[in-house]
Amino acid sequence: MTLRAKISRSRGRSTVLAAALLLGVGMLGACGSTEKKESGDGSGDDLTSLGYSVLGKGGGHWIRMIDEVTAAAKADGITVKVSDPQFDAAKQVDQVQDLITQGVQALIIAALDPNAIEAAVTMAKDAGVKVIADISDFKGADAYVGIDECSRGKIVGAYVATWWKENRTDAPKIFESNADSLGGSLPDRTDCMVEAIKAGIPETKVVSDLEAWQEQDGYDAMTDVLSAHPDVNLVLGSNNEGTWGHVSAAEAAGRKPGKDIFFATVDGQEKTLKMVLDGRVLVADRIKQEVEGPLLVETAQKLLRGDLEPGARITVDTTVITRDNAQGELDAIS
Repeated sequence: MTLRAKISRSRGRSTVLAAALLLGVGMLGACGSTEKKESGDGSGDDLTSLGYSVLGKGGGHWIRMIDEVTAAAKADGITVKVSDPQFDAAKQVDQVQDLITQGVQALIIAALDPNAIEAAVTMAKDAGVKVIADISDFKGADAYVGIDECSRGKIVGAYVATWWKENRTDAPKIFESNADSLGGSLPDRTDCMVEAIKAGIPETKVVSDLEAWQEQDGYDAMTDVLSAHPDVNLVLGSNNEGTWGHVSAAEAAGRKPGKDIFFATVDGQEKTLKMVLDGRVLVADRIKQEVEGPLLVETAQKLLRGDLEPGARITVDTTVITRDNAQGELDAIS
């Protein structure tokens, strides 16, 4: 397959490195007036029907998220209709529009293409349907529930820099594996990892930067990078599936993860945590779906009742995973 080079971009970012290994749940947007608005826009109603469009059920994260959202909604008597676009942005737009015609009152959307989804979001707004952006923000969303991507990237990167200086004498030569096409603040995941590593080890070099967030893409990209840059010794992943592909490709090429090449990533799910535990992945972090799922449902309820001002931004905590706490996190998941 053809690998896409990373989109050029420039963004201002905070240069303050987070010192803690836990990002707290916080409200970045204002929770506004509880005064109910004029009837006809959905405000003041109780939520009974909720649509949820994920990236694709092929990823462990999304299967768990569907379970958590459905369980939280069911507890409040809410019916959830899930659409699975199978990582196809055009299909996602069609499916979201279909959910609107089915009469859902609110939509949670993890957008595959923030630009393409705008047509469906416009249709939702015209129908009085509240829209919540999940993970990746996009124009027209009434609220965003997700993660401070740059902060999590900096925390993971700072851990890598500290570990590297204590355990290695060479400089990091990085393959940065991004998920830029998903938009929003997702490019910050790996960019801010790099920023933190360079802050601790100025001689760090990024030798390759490619988009590869699905498993096969990750395998193919890692194979190409190892061929072009056999001296690469650090891989920064943007999610689980891409990282799994990277590790498999490195092993197939005769490299030894955790010995002569090192992997750091975010979105650590069960398989990734096991890789941390056995040493193939140096560090990861975990989104707590058991927190995010109910929070998405609660946000939809508040928007529909008029208890939350449009434009609210809500952050969900992530926990950095190393060999020291990987087993405990695995136990918590199971």
